[in-house]
Amino acid sequence: MKVNLFFKQIGIVGLVVLSLQAVMGCVTKKTACAISLLAIVLIFSSCKNKSYHDYIREANGALALKDTLSAIKLFSKAIEIAPGQAANAYKGRGACFSGQGNYSSAKRDFDKAVQINPNDKDAYTFRYVLEEKMSDAIGEIRDISSVLALDSNDVYALNARGLFEIYRKDYYSGIKDYNKVISIDSNFSMAYNNRASALVNLNQINIAIKDYSKAIEINSKEKLFFYNRGVAYISCNNYRMALNDFRSVYQLDSTDSDNLNQMGIVYYSLKKIDSACVSWTKAASLGNTDAENYIVKFCN
Repeated sequence: MKVNLFFKQIGIVGLVVLSLQAVMGCVTKKTACAISLLAIVLIFSSCKNKSYHDYIREANGALALKDTLSAIKLFSKAIEIAPGQAANAYKGRGACFSGQGNYSSAKRDFDKAVQINPNDKDAYTFRYVLEEKMSDAIGEIRDISSVLALDSNDVYALNARGLFEIYRKDYYSGIKDYNKVISIDSNFSMAYNNRASALVNLNQINIAIKDYSKAIEINSKEKLFFYNRGVAYISCNNYRMALNDFRSVYQLDSTDSDNLNQMGIVYYSLKKIDSACVSWTKAASLGNTDAENYIVKFCN
């Protein structure tokens, strides 16, 4: 550390002078000779120009340390060196901007990455994820389609298209996409959850509950799966099973106000008024307005 500080303080010019002096006395002074060699190495390493790939590696290293600002600067340096071949740098910088909430800058970078390499499905993937955040449905489905044109078995794009189809109430097309996802990756838990959501909308509750259960079997730490299965149980009046699922959600996240509100509804349906009011009170304290209305109506 002391040696590094020493060289940092004297600078490149000082190193040159020191190197010349050391070389002159190298025959008789071993210490000076060692310093000379080290100085020369440092001079040449300082003068070496970094390549595009050097900056990419450093930027990825900065990202690994969660140093987003440094990563943006390093990706920008890479772009300066090779703007016409910098698709990866644009993707990396765009992802940084997206993480910061700077969606317009992220969009420009992803657009540039696609322009440089129209066959880069990751660039389209980054962009459709961003477009979902920006509520740009037209751009999102366009880029999802571009990914699937390049790779018809991309499970993430199939999953995203399935969600889009459910949103449009095209449930059978959504189920078709989720069937394909599951045939490719039988452990894709979200595909079971999303297919179940389509089935619920088609009033196929029992089949949907089996899909929710499979999702939970694969990933028992995802509260959404328990919550959705609980709601499905309510729709077929199985309140005790619903309560078990909402309790599981509560164990995973005690601050989920929607879950607390649903617990209140189930308790009320089971004629456990006091427990219902306790759940609604907790939900209301977290800002749930439906729970506030239930309190006024049922907890006087």
